[in-house]
Amino acid sequence: MAPKKKTTDDKTCNTSSCGTCCSKQTIVTAVAIVVALAAVVYALCLKNDQKPVTALVPSVEVTELTYESSGNNPVVLKIGGREVTRAAVMDNFAASGSQLPEDANIEDVFPLIQDQYVVSQLLKQAAINNGFSKNTPQVALRVNEALEQGLRAAYIQSVGERNVSDADTKQAYDDIVKNAPDVVERRASHILVADEETAKSLIAQLDDGADFAELAKDNSTGPTGVKGGDLGYFAKTEMVPEFANAAFSMDIGDVSSEPVQTQFGFHVIKLTDERKREKPEYDAIKEQLKNQLRQAVLAEEIQKLRAEADITVFTFDGDDVPQETPNAASEPAADGE
Repeated sequence: MAPKKKTTDDKTCNTSSCGTCCSKQTIVTAVAIVVALAAVVYALCLKNDQKPVTALVPSVEVTELTYESSGNNPVVLKIGGREVTRAAVMDNFAASGSQLPEDANIEDVFPLIQDQYVVSQLLKQAAINNGFSKNTPQVALRVNEALEQGLRAAYIQSVGERNVSDADTKQAYDDIVKNAPDVVERRASHILVADEETAKSLIAQLDDGADFAELAKDNSTGPTGVKGGDLGYFAKTEMVPEFANAAFSMDIGDVSSEPVQTQFGFHVIKLTDERKREKPEYDAIKEQLKNQLRQAVLAEEIQKLRAEADITVFTFDGDDVPQETPNAASEPAADGE
């Protein structure tokens, strides 16, 4: 292996990404967000006027599905003469908690989403026809659960909106990016083979003037062979250590003088370029960062609520929780002892 990159264009890749979702009303957007610890710490520091963190917010895997219903919300179903709009169908899909496959084409899967809506409406009507109502115990229980969930969600949203403004988000971005260390990326090509002798033979051919890209196409066992072995740009931390140490100890244009062994085989490496990684633009991570800051202020709010509440905790069996007793050996000795 070499890079732990997001793409899977080589057997050296060991990181993948996914995540899909849907949402509500005029613009339906679903975003899976990984909360970065650095940003959480930053927000807590911001609230306490402490020195901000210096770590750059890491990239996050995000998949979005967006559609416009405003001005373009046609009727897509009729059930018992009742017209159903596309927005209503999509809202039902979002509320169900269902997820679309990664890179799904909304038009291709829309018939399935329509059918999900039809089934939900048929079941609802069947329940009514069979005497179920909001006063039915099973229904009342679920209504109460939904109410509690809605109350929590609404309060969490209000805490974030009250405490994190666009100005706070921009300030966090400026401070983080300003203090983030530069990340050096290198670009390399490699030829991956199964045994050391083959790798040494390829190095000898390169010393005699053979073309690296052609040898990669003819000999590399990795899928990047068809691209002449090009692995693109990577940071040192995105490579397995053996490969990283070799690639970052070479000069631009060098070919490794000895095969580099990793758990994937033997690599012949050619270093082709070096650059500084560009820091993310504000608009690209604004929403991610804002959500991270909101997570931080929510954690603070929960701590405050805990401190103000009267809470007694018991064991699994309902007994009092045993209190820890000081270790006698650690207690200070009395005078004269």
